[in-house]
Amino acid sequence: MERWTHDDYETPIESYLGYLGLYFDGSFSAETPLQSLSDFDFWKYGELIDDHGGERRLSIPIGSRTVEITVYADDGIVGVLDQLPTVKVLIDNGPGDWGPASGPIYVFFIADDVNETDLKESIDRLALALQSDFASLEAGVS
Repeated sequence: MERWTHDDYETPIESYLGYLGLYFDGSFSAETPLQSLSDFDFWKYGELIDDHGGERRLSIPIGSRTVEITVYADDGIVGVLDQLPTVKVLIDNGPGDWGPASGPIYVFFIADDVNETDLKESIDRLALALQSDFASLEAGVS
């Protein structure tokens, strides 16, 4: 995951080209392309993964290829999206003087050379794979 290096703390993050959403301190804020993931319970999914061996492998068909994603119990939305080639995940640690109560912000952008159609397809298929795996884990199927 790349570090987001910028020095403009006045411009709203949502106004940057290709912005899709962010994750900070347990809260996920999503723009339209990521909305299908906003209601997914990553916390419970992580607990289920932990109860079933600690990791899951998902196959996500994107265009003419299949992307393999490994999900660990503590990954959450950040770890999952970081493996999807249509999304670029950047970490923003902010300025060093924010104090001890501050934490990183993970910012999601559309990846370079990806169009909106491919992005939507990949997110929709990821959401379906996550929901299906979640249901399997809840039913006790490993």
